[in-house]
Amino acid sequence: MKPLQLKDIVLKIGGVVLSGNDNFIVKNVTTKPYGIYDNTLYFHFNKSRKIKADVLNNLSSVAIITENPWIFKEIFNKTTIVKVPDIKKAYWRFVDYYRNLFPIPIVAITGTCGKTTTREMIKHILRRKYNVKGTVKNRNSAYNSLSYLLDIDERTEAGVYEAAVNSPGNLSYTVRHFKPQIRILLNIGVYHLKHCKTPEAYVKAKSEILHGMKDDDILILNADDERIKTIDISRAKKIIYFGYDQSSDFRIKAADYYKNGIKFSFYYRNQIYQGFIKGLGKHNVYNALASIAAVSSLGISIPDALSALKSFNPVEHRLQLRKGPKGSIIIDDNYNNTPPALKAALEVLKDIAGKKKKIAILGYMYNLGTSQYAMEQYAEMGKKAVEVGVDLIVVVGSIPVDIGKKALELGMDKDKVIFIPKGRYVRNFILPYLNENTIVLLKAPENHVNL
Repeated sequence: MKPLQLKDIVLKIGGVVLSGNDNFIVKNVTTKPYGIYDNTLYFHFNKSRKIKADVLNNLSSVAIITENPWIFKEIFNKTTIVKVPDIKKAYWRFVDYYRNLFPIPIVAITGTCGKTTTREMIKHILRRKYNVKGTVKNRNSAYNSLSYLLDIDERTEAGVYEAAVNSPGNLSYTVRHFKPQIRILLNIGVYHLKHCKTPEAYVKAKSEILHGMKDDDILILNADDERIKTIDISRAKKIIYFGYDQSSDFRIKAADYYKNGIKFSFYYRNQIYQGFIKGLGKHNVYNALASIAAVSSLGISIPDALSALKSFNPVEHRLQLRKGPKGSIIIDDNYNNTPPALKAALEVLKDIAGKKKKIAILGYMYNLGTSQYAMEQYAEMGKKAVEVGVDLIVVVGSIPVDIGKKALELGMDKDKVIFIPKGRYVRNFILPYLNENTIVLLKAPENHVNL
């Protein structure tokens, strides 16, 4: 965080100092009591939550922003108390103040799958020219937005952040923090029904990527995604499309496996460009084109972007090939699990298996929930497994059993569909099936399957 004078913040948020000293440097801002340490500004959202005096005993220069200052009367002599009429408005005024200190480009990425790969591709390209901050690993919850915002300082030249949806409102919360000038919507499958409840509500939650867009902001969309086409994008004045569709600005011409990756070509403004990315999955060409569209909007030439992508290494546990027990090959896609990602992984299994026996170890998806919509998605995955010719389906846990049931319904031999109750039992069960002529898709991260 860029250190700031407390008195400047108090002025910006419309607060009044009731006790203590406002002439100190703020080096940390939090909305949680456990995040309080020296030189901290604490926004007191929970109006009934007190802070015990002993929490502040060994701390110096702490300020509490609150609507209800009298709840802190016991610690008036230990800290700075700032009264505001509306804590939420005060918080957002601070967020706006801090974000506006840094006139840097920020890219926000959302989609049911592909966010992390696209984020890392963009960061990889931009880091040739800029000092870039962004989402770390899979810590993409909306409630990390403040800490990521505060990680921006005078040295930061660009930001690249995932905008995830767990519940309605998450995306609008994230983009309100970052005010991204470039917003990417990769795809919309059916997911996060645990809190969004219905596929329609999930689509609506994804559409929040448009919230607060200014006329000069850029929206980058997948032209091939049917659910994206249902969103009202009228508030976006500058739109860039990518995909196979003829309407695409960055239009895919071809994508094929080549050596240890994918070679691809695409049209842009009547020119044909050739590219290469390491790793498996032709669907990653979508991620690459979304990345190129974003960085080209920031002044990076397409040839420079393609050159950078050649050295990009795939995210760990994302369709990674590795040696398995007894000479088998493992496609390790155990980073995360969504219906579109699983379908893409099954396509990869089909594409690279050759004459090897294909085994798919498939688990449940916590955020998909357990509604009828969720069960329909599991059934679709069973159908896809049959379509790509999986020889042995291993279903892990009681929730995704419709994967196996659908495969059996479509005529798969009952000896080729195995139901295992716990992830820890999978390794011992599967070992007898493995040899140098088997290839295994491992897609059960939330069942803690290791192989």
